[in-house]
Amino acid sequence: LSQTLCSNGSTQSVVFSSQVGGTSFQWDSLYVSPQVIGGLSGGNDSIPVHTLSSSNTTLDSAVYWVVPSAGGCSGDTSAYTFYISPEPQLVGTPDDTLCSGSNTQGIVFNSNVTGTSYSWVATSSSPNVSGYSSSGTGNIPSYTVFNSDAQLQSITYVVTPTANGCSGPNDTLVFYIQPAAIALASPSTQSLCDSSSTLAIQGSSTSNNVSFSWSLLSGNGIQGLQQSGNGNTIPSMTLYNSGTTSQVAQYVVTPSSGVCPGIPDTVSITVFPTPDAFSNPLSQTICSGGSFSIALSSSVSGTSFTWQPSAGVHITGGNSGSGTSISDTLFNTSLSDDTLQYTIVPSANGCAGNPIDAQVVVRPDAVISPINDTTVCELETIGPFNFSTTPSSSTVTWVSTNSNFMTPSTGTGNIPSFTVPSNNGSNPVSTQLIITPTYQGCVGINDTISVFVNPTPSVSTQPLSQTLCSNGSTQSVVFS
Repeated sequence: LSQTLCSNGSTQSVVFSSQVGGTSFQWDSLYVSPQVIGGLSGGNDSIPVHTLSSSNTTLDSAVYWVVPSAGGCSGDTSAYTFYISPEPQLVGTPDDTLCSGSNTQGIVFNSNVTGTSYSWVATSSSPNVSGYSSSGTGNIPSYTVFNSDAQLQSITYVVTPTANGCSGPNDTLVFYIQPAAIALASPSTQSLCDSSSTLAIQGSSTSNNVSFSWSLLSGNGIQGLQQSGNGNTIPSMTLYNSGTTSQVAQYVVTPSSGVCPGIPDTVSITVFPTPDAFSNPLSQTICSGGSFSIALSSSVSGTSFTWQPSAGVHITGGNSGSGTSISDTLFNTSLSDDTLQYTIVPSANGCAGNPIDAQVVVRPDAVISPINDTTVCELETIGPFNFSTTPSSSTVTWVSTNSNFMTPSTGTGNIPSFTVPSNNGSNPVSTQLIITPTYQGCVGINDTISVFVNPTPSVSTQPLSQTLCSNGSTQSVVFS
């Protein structure tokens, strides 16, 4: 004998019935709450459909009494009740205007009906608005909203309150999002060598009437950096990196347009160090025809090297090249020390360093003035043999190929006079004196003196007499 409906809702038709056939019914208003509008005063048979509303914030009611009659007899009076659930009303939340990139306020809903729940749907005026959820239930949490459009845009929330199964009228909440100027700095990255100048950095934005400021975020020991400034240009700067590793400086470029702070952009400038070069050894001496090796290194990682020998007049064999080690075989065609200089240029990250010079002193081949071969008789004294060398400070060693020919058979310096051995044979005997000049540890070109000792001739004819008669003829004498 009751039904429940939402305020401003329509009742269902109430058709009475009885176990007694032919029963008729009379109904009338028994009690209607003062906050209820739309109640009926009375009628016969069924209670028709009608609309009831209540301004109460709790469950309200309208009660009708019903009297059945049949055969002139009235039955017991009954009560039929319509329960009206209150319509939840949202407490209005003001709209808000904020800047792109800022946080919205968290929205907490309130209603005139206790226990009200909320659902909401959000739509934006532009696809360039982001950061929001398109739907949800309960309160709207704070979030960061972005408007990448150049114009003012909005997010509209339609909020529906519900209590006891009854939905109240929707409320509309609008967030207006001012566009934020977005900085675009160009070039955003650049790399340069120590003691070089940067490209000027230009700031721009898709928004109109934008002003810019810029400041140094980090310098990492780079010298020559400007700290801050206003305007859309970070001017060219000559920067210095005195270290051995690459360093990066960062600037932030901040736009401003109207009341809203802009979205900054960050630029990076990498400054490479100047590579140095070390030669090990820096100077060395070799003999003509000898080889050398120079190891190259740098305190800057990844350094490569190129080198070029000086144009030598008397030294040949020097070659230009690249790598981390120089190795050549050099010849000195002169008669004195000569020097070949290698100019070495380091390079790293496309940056050339200061060249260094490495020197190789090449000793000449010592040369001895030749002495003619000689032929003597046995037991004859010959010599001395005095040597003349170039360079004149060269030392001389000598050796006889026939160790029995002279004593001593080896020596240094000039060869003193000596007596050649006897030769009892019929053919000359000989030795070769091999003369070796040496200059500053470099062995020069040998010279050879051949000494021949002829045998002493004797008469071997026998007999050495003949006898003949007076007036007789001698025999021919042939000596041997």
